[in-house]
Amino acid sequence: FAPYEYEGVRPYVKFAAEFLGPLHEEIAFEELVAHRYLSPDFLVQTSEFAGGTRVTVNLGPTPFEPAGGTAMPPYGFRVVKPDGSERRGRFRHQAVVDGREIEF
Repeated sequence: FAPYEYEGVRPYVKFAAEFLGPLHEEIAFEELVAHRYLSPDFLVQTSEFAGGTRVTVNLGPTPFEPAGGTAMPPYGFRVVKPDGSERRGRFRHQAVVDGREIEF
């Protein structure tokens, strides 16, 4: 992005630094041992790393509910570490119309 765009992307930079930075530090030099598409449209994907960390993302605008699995919200992510701990979340979008904030 260009310097004049910084204010617009600032929340994404902050998120990347706070959440993705530590995750990348943990898995940066680990081998990617598996990558699978979980949905026919290729929008839900999972990656597994040699140390046991598994990252699953839903890049689409609709929920994904696998048979016998954990549901993924639209634009959601799930990180499961080797010790079984996990972090889940989703990206949200927002519009402002006549001063009224609308999240979707």
